[in-house]
Amino acid sequence: MSESAVRTERPERARLGSGRAQWYGIIVPALAMLANVGLGYALVPWSCAGRSHWALHVNALVLLLLAASGALVGAGQWREGGGDADGASAGDDLSDERARARFMGALGIASGVLFAVAIVAQWLATVFISPCWGA
Repeated sequence: MSESAVRTERPERARLGSGRAQWYGIIVPALAMLANVGLGYALVPWSCAGRSHWALHVNALVLLLLAASGALVGAGQWREGGGDADGASAGDDLSDERARARFMGALGIASGVLFAVAIVAQWLATVFISPCWGA
């Protein structure tokens, strides 16, 4: 491999999504939903004692935005992998990396949307059912 081929290959590899960004789109929305459940339970006694439920709503909103950010990062990875084009050719050296970026991006979008919907469902329960109902 010549010196010039190495130079042109490295910027191309750097252009594709990093592993951290790909995993962010998959893992962060799930962790946001789990944090919403955990913090929701932890904040209920405090909310009931103060007769103010704003902390439960702020918690859900912040974690909903965090889950949505995972979907947006996944969409960026999907685009970088060529998800909005015909894809890489079979002879391309980076086709495996593009395929991975495209797959991880699509999985990040699905994960972000799924867990964002779950957070909204949990938030709706907080809106319509008083957390102090059984106390």
